[in-house]
Amino acid sequence: MNLIDLNQVRSQKYLIVFKALLIILALTPIFYASFRLLGIANGQVTFIASDYRFLMQPIIFIIQGACTFLFCIYWTLQLSTGFKSMKKIPSIKTAVLVFTLGFTSGVDNIWLLLTTTVPELESELLFNIKIIHSLTLIGCIIYGYFNFFIGKHIAYENWLFRSFSLALITGSYLLLNTMFHVLSLEFPNYTNALIFVIAWVTHLMITEWLIEKRQVKRMKKSQFGSVLMSQ
Repeated sequence: MNLIDLNQVRSQKYLIVFKALLIILALTPIFYASFRLLGIANGQVTFIASDYRFLMQPIIFIIQGACTFLFCIYWTLQLSTGFKSMKKIPSIKTAVLVFTLGFTSGVDNIWLLLTTTVPELESELLFNIKIIHSLTLIGCIIYGYFNFFIGKHIAYENWLFRSFSLALITGSYLLLNTMFHVLSLEFPNYTNALIFVIAWVTHLMITEWLIEKRQVKRMKKSQFGSVLMSQ
C-alpha cells in the first residue's frame, strides 16, 4: 500500500468518526426530549421552557424536531471524503424536499418561541438568541437554495453547509448544558445564554475553517490542472 492509499484510508476513518459525531449531535435533542418526557410523566423533573412548549403544542414540536433531524441526517450522509464537499448535486425534487425540511424546522422553531413565551422559565437573552439563530438558519437555507437554482453550486454547498451546522447547534447546546450542570458552572440568569453562544461560535469557527480548507484545495487542484494543460 503506497502513501496515497494510506492517506485515503486515513481520510475514510476520520470521515466515519466525523459522521458518527454529527449523527450523535442530530440525535441528542430527540433523546433529551424523550428523557424529559419520561421525567415529567413520573414527576421527577422540574419544568423548563421546552417542556412547556411541547405540552402546549406537541404536534408542532414533533414536526420541528423531525424536520431538523432529517435535514441534518441528509447533509451528514452527503458529506464526502475530507468533509469538504457533497457526493453529488441533488435533483430538483430532492433539493425542494430538503429545502422544505430545513425551512420548516426554522419556521416551526420561531412559531414555538413566539406563541409559547415562558419568561419565568427562560431568560429574555436566551429567547432573543434563539430567535436570531432560527432567522439565521432560515436565511442561510434560502440564500443557499437561491444559489442552487441559479447554478452556483459551490456557493450552494457552502451556504447549506452553514445551515446544516446551525441546525446541529441545539445538540451541542444540550450536551454543553449537561456538562455545565454536572461541573456546577453556574452564572445566574446568563448560564444557558452563554452556553448557546459558546456552541454557536464553536460551530461557526469549525464550519468556516472547513469551507476555507475546501476552497484552498479546489484552488490547488485548479492550478495543478492548469500546469498540466500548459505542458
